[in-house]
Amino acid sequence: MGLKWQDVSLKDGYLILHETKNGEKRRITLSGLGLALLKEHAKVRRLDTTLLFPSEGNPQKPIDLRKAYPGALRQVGIT
Repeated sequence: MGLKWQDVSLKDGYLILHETKNGEKRRITLSGLGLALLKEHAKVRRLDTTLLFPSEGNPQKPIDLRKAYPGALRQVGIT
């Protein structure tokens, strides 16, 4: 969730992951819906942070999906 805009090339359709499970930097190709969604997200991005997915309370920290996950499960009826 710590992905930064400087690690994304919407023009060339890729992103760079600096921290992976095996510790090696990885280039990921973007296409189709994933690329389209990131292009739309870029149009409404926050300008006070370099993060793609900043938290609401502190834009310098990435969003914590673990907080939203239990509520999302309840909304769709998964126990």
